[in-house]
Amino acid sequence: MDCCSSCDRSGGRYRGWHGNDLALHCEEESLLHAKLAQQRSVLPQGLGFQASSSKFSQGAQCCGTFCGCCCLTVLVVLIWLIATCQVTVFGTTFNLFNYYWPVTTYLIAGRKDDVALIDWYNSLPPVSEGVVAGPGPNTRSYHSWQAAHDQLAEWGPRSKVGTFKRYNELGITIQNDLVWPELQTIALGLPNTDHGFVRPILVNALDKARNSNAECDGSSCWNMQWLRKVFRERLGTLDYVASSDMKWIMTVVLHKVLLNIDLTDEEAKDFASWMTMFILPQPLPKKWVDNPISNWAFAEARILQVKESLIEKYKEAILLKWPQFDGQVNSREVTLLASAVCDALALAGGLSVPTVLDFMIALLFMEKSPAGFVRLEDLSGGGAKLHNFMLETMRRYAPVAGVPGWTTDDNGATWQQQIPNLQMAMLDASVFPEPLAFQPGRPGLNYDDESLSMSWAEPSDFNDDASDVDSHSCPGKDLSVQMISAFIQELAQSGPWEVDSDQITLTFYGTSGWLLRRAGAISEEPDHPLPDEPVCTCLPMFCMFVYEADFR
Repeated sequence: MDCCSSCDRSGGRYRGWHGNDLALHCEEESLLHAKLAQQRSVLPQGLGFQASSSKFSQGAQCCGTFCGCCCLTVLVVLIWLIATCQVTVFGTTFNLFNYYWPVTTYLIAGRKDDVALIDWYNSLPPVSEGVVAGPGPNTRSYHSWQAAHDQLAEWGPRSKVGTFKRYNELGITIQNDLVWPELQTIALGLPNTDHGFVRPILVNALDKARNSNAECDGSSCWNMQWLRKVFRERLGTLDYVASSDMKWIMTVVLHKVLLNIDLTDEEAKDFASWMTMFILPQPLPKKWVDNPISNWAFAEARILQVKESLIEKYKEAILLKWPQFDGQVNSREVTLLASAVCDALALAGGLSVPTVLDFMIALLFMEKSPAGFVRLEDLSGGGAKLHNFMLETMRRYAPVAGVPGWTTDDNGATWQQQIPNLQMAMLDASVFPEPLAFQPGRPGLNYDDESLSMSWAEPSDFNDDASDVDSHSCPGKDLSVQMISAFIQELAQSGPWEVDSDQITLTFYGTSGWLLRRAGAISEEPDHPLPDEPVCTCLPMFCMFVYEADFR
């Protein structure tokens, strides 16, 4: 029985929901019935005025009650959302109004186009030259190249004396700890001692494993020859290449170099799909995602189940790759390293390398490209032309925006958040004239001179040593550069390729997507479905946004 039909009038009194206290309303309704009947008797016939006033009154009463209940429910939910939308980090409380709503507008601005986010950054209150307040309380963001450089350069020395630490953050977003049950934080937020343990191992496995003169297969060393061979073989099997393929193609190489794991194509695609679901709940307040409704919508049980299986798989690989951990599969050190590797694959290089390739290929094939008339074939020879094109892409469309840290100047009594903003620093007009123009080969940002590069947070290296325990730059800069260069060269030489549509648009987070078709290809176009989870079924655009975006 529905709301309105449950209101049954009998003997001048109401039954059901309304009870005996509403007898007075029944008397008023009787008068209304008589009045309406009189009016109806003088109306022209055949005009459709046949609705029952009794039913109308009953519907108004019941539906009004229903709407009131709905409004009350919405109000209670809103109050709960506001009350639980907060997190306290090192004594500073971030809530809906001073942090989460501003960050929401940040995400919206970044999705709009490739300029609006600059206006958003510039709307933050200035503190000093190149420094602004926010986003969030007790926070300073460093927007000029010099200010960002100097702040990053302080990290190593401060780490040494214990006046610098990091938190569970990715870019400018504070993460909850839901998807890190093993450590309660992303690897970027590890305590200094844990960071010091993991850092040298990752650098040695990534950049320091490069050996240009050896016969490498990725298991213990890598070089450009091996990377090009991997991508040549991969592209030789494909008639179509899409922007959404970049994640799974790159993760095959990263798994091999980091852990000597050989992924099948199906495993790589499953991992890329899982990356989307893994990142979805991270930036939300903990209580928003740690409840039955969110557990269902975000498929959190499956996310954690997959991660647990990955961690166990990575532990086994760690024991084989690093003999010093033999017999310590359940030790905290092995778990720590496995979790850090998982983050590197799913949230660090596993995101940034595909993002750079997404932008580069879009610039080469889109109509009215900011890159002018440069085409894929022009980069087939590699060298300075390709390298400069990559550096300028990363300057104009930074894959990493903020790199947050926390500092103290009163022996730990209080801590302040500092965010060197690499995105804004690389758009500093005093260092890069006409910053919105695409000009490969800029002074200080070219094949022969990278002294102005900050895309990998290079100034944060202590004593210019990426493997130092107090360094904080990307531990795989060299590998990422060589992967991008190798892929573009092999893509160019395996063509010709035709873009399915050159109506490609760019935002600060990524491109609208592209599909390259090998000339003369007749095979079926590949399908790239979103994860089959409730949140992606109900909000496909939201999931696609997360899948294509890089929030850092």
